[in-house]
Amino acid sequence: MGDADLPDNVYYQSYLKKAGIRFHYNVVDSTVKKGFGLSFYLCALIFIVLCLFGQSAAFTALLPLTVLLCAYLAYYAGRYFYFCRLRTRLRAQEPPILAQAYAVVLLDREYVMMPAALRQVKLRRAVIYKECGTAKPRFFLGAAQRRAQQCFMPGFTVRVFTDKRNPRYYSVDEDSAAVTQEARAPLLNALNLNGSLHTDARVQDSEQRRCG
Repeated sequence: MGDADLPDNVYYQSYLKKAGIRFHYNVVDSTVKKGFGLSFYLCALIFIVLCLFGQSAAFTALLPLTVLLCAYLAYYAGRYFYFCRLRTRLRAQEPPILAQAYAVVLLDREYVMMPAALRQVKLRRAVIYKECGTAKPRFFLGAAQRRAQQCFMPGFTVRVFTDKRNPRYYSVDEDSAAVTQEARAPLLNALNLNGSLHTDARVQDSEQRRCG
């Protein structure tokens, strides 16, 4: 799929880089949102099965694989909990940066060497946000995922919490902004409904006066 075939407000990362728009991958929110993926559970299942062999000859022969699986599971879990704690720490900081939804970006640069068909399957996407209130805005990514449809509302405002020591680490609070938006919607609908009812009532009163 070329750039011309993409929907509105959707761009490849390679195209945005050529246009001078650069950003760090949101490893904090992406890792937390993904959680323990399929590979983790598959490796955990294999590790448990290997451990069930006990002191058998098969277990001894597969001991290197068991050690590798144990190391992988420990690394995966440790990395996940590290970013969970980091996100909590980042979001406790004040004040956050305000940013608005800019576009949806397809993260194609990390899969450049893959065949086109496989690249489309593994391709991750995320909403890119533009910093508000500055002449030289920074850009931030929301949590990256492989979901085909990405929720995007132009101008949607979020809070961004950055690590003052390492700019590569930041967290975009998309969920609370979405909740705020959803909570406001019924109120706005009610106000619109009340306004329309008052308008209809005034119209009916004027009609009755003219008829009377």
